[in-house]
Amino acid sequence: MFCGMVGGPTPYYLYNQYLNSNQIGQGKFNFVAWNDPKTDQYLTQYASTTDAAAQKQAIMSIEQVFVQNQPFIPLWTGADYDEYSTAHFTGWPDQNNPYSSGSPNTAPDYEQVILHLQPVS
Repeated sequence: MFCGMVGGPTPYYLYNQYLNSNQIGQGKFNFVAWNDPKTDQYLTQYASTTDAAAQKQAIMSIEQVFVQNQPFIPLWTGADYDEYSTAHFTGWPDQNNPYSSGSPNTAPDYEQVILHLQPVS
């Protein structure tokens, strides 16, 4: 199957969309129906903490599962970028605050961006 893949500011977003067993089914992103309790455990581990070291360990564990099992094979990458102006609003994701990809065509990123914006007075 060929398709575009979307991620986010960390690898968690891509792995959560495409490998989380909760994403199996009609209209969901886990198109290969990957259903692995270890993967789900590592995704939960990542999401349940803000500790960067613990999150890194969870991602490394997911990557190990991915490499050992190859649930799908990525053939190419796509750029995920955005363009913005601070003339009327501030709070955009940037290198110092990468809370979202900022892409206007990626859910839930566009909602996260809108909720972070503040009007310039």
